[in-house]
This record gives sequence, C-alpha cells and structure tokens, in this order.
Amino acid sequence: MKPDASAVPLPTRHGVSPSSVVLPQAFWPSIADFLVARFPALSADTWAQRIAAGDVVDETGQVVTPYSRYKPGLRVYYYRALDDETPIPFDETIVFQDDLLVVVDKPHFLPVTPGGRYLQETLMVRLKRKLGLETLNPIHRIDRETAGLVVFAVQPHTRAAYHALFAERRVHKGLRGDCAVSCRSRAALRLPLSPGG
Repeated sequence: MKPDASAVPLPTRHGVSPSSVVLPQAFWPSIADFLVARFPALSADTWAQRIAAGDVVDETGQVVTPYSRYKPGLRVYYYRALDDETPIPFDETIVFQDDLLVVVDKPHFLPVTPGGRYLQETLMVRLKRKLGLETLNPIHRIDRETAGLVVFAVQPHTRAAYHALFAERRVHKGLRGDCAVSCRSRAALRLPLSPGG
C-alpha cells in the first residue's frame, strides 16, 4: 500500500517544512546521483553532507544513503537551506489572532512564503518561529514588494474553506493608492473604510 501523501516524514525545522521531489520515470544509479543532477546549484558534497546527516528521507521515512536505489515514482523529502540569506530589516505586525486565523501587516520587500533566495526571511517562516505555530498557512498572498494585510489559517483543515472565499470573490483584496508603493504604516488611513474607498 502506498503511504499517505499528506504524511510528511520529516518535521518542520526552524519554521521551514521539508521540500520534496517525486523521482521521475528515468534511470539513475542512485537517489543521490539524481539529486545532484536535478539541483545543479547544490554541489555533490552538499548533498553528501545532507544525506550523512539524515536530512534526506523517502516517503516511508527511510533515511536515504549514498547507495539508495533509484525508484521512479518515489517521493523524497529533504531540508532546503540557504548559506547566505540576507536579512530583511522590516518587521511584520500581528493585528489579529485567534484559534483559527492570524492577520498580519506585512512590510514591503518581505516575501510571504519561501522560494528562490528567500527561506528564513519570509513572513510565514518568521511567524511560525515567533508564534510556535507550525501549521500556519497563508490563505492568500501579496507581492514581495507590496506592504499589506495577509491572512493565515492556523488549522490546516480550515484553509481550503477560507481560501475558497477569496477564489470565489466573496472576500476582496485591494490596494490603497500610494500605500501600495510607499506607505510604511496604516496609521494614516482613516478606519473603517467605506466600500468605495
């Protein structure tokens, strides 16, 4: 029987969930050889260190070794790390929190989720570390350059329902003129806002 795809065999580390890749229909001498070829930005030595540390496992939780046989269709989990991630010197502000939602005022230039050259310096990872809530997941996103409110689901089983509100346009996002570009604070806005602005 195939393992449950939702069961991740590695825990979150420093606020970051493990990444994964499904081995494609191809031939490689080993899983390690595939990883080196699939991710050319990482050296063979880097992968060897991660494998030696037990930071690469398959979907059953079996630790990958340098000699683990390549099996097409197998999902492999690993921790992603960046050696020199530049700190982003702007802080987020929590404006609301309960058992279901966390609403955060995101500063300019902070990505919402990990990707590319951003990992620890992302809103989601900062919040997971700060609040100790490993299950946090954004319901919607805004661009890295844009400051604004971002809503996170606390409980994984509720995220789809909240996300659907945005997808079905029952909840609206909007930009407030120059605040999308240059406002550092929402203090200048007169709240509550009317629907027309």
